Amino acid sequence: RTEPGKVAHSNDKTRIDQESHSIDVDVMQKMILWILSGLVSVLLLVNLLLGLSTRGAISQIQAVQAQVANGPQMETVLRNLSIRIAMAGEKDAAFKEILKKHELNVKLDEKANP
Repeated sequence: RTEPGKVAHSNDKTRIDQESHSIDVDVMQKMILWILSGLVSVLLLVNLLLGLSTRGAISQIQAVQAQVANGPQMETVLRNLSIRIAMAGEKDAAFKEILKKHELNVKLDEKANP
C-alpha cells in the first residue's frame, strides 16, 4: 500500500495480486462446495424416491406370491365346487349352464353318484 504521492513498488503490486488471487480461490472453493452439496442433496432425494418406489414394488410382488402360494389350495376348492355343481346339474339344468358358461368339463363317476 502506498501513501498518497508515492509510487507503488513491485512488492506492493505482487502482494495485491496474491490477495486478489487468494480471494478468487476462496470464491471458487465456495462455488465448488455449493455445487457438490447440491449434487449430494439431489442424490439423496433420488435415493429416497427409489426407496419408496421399491417398497411399493415389493408389496406388489408379495401380493402375487401370496396368490401363487394359494393356487394349489384354490385349485382343489374349485375342483370340488365344480364336481358339486355337476352333481346338482343332473337334477337342475341351470347348474349345467353354469358349467358350460365357464367352460368347465366335469365327468362324474357313475359308481360315486347313485
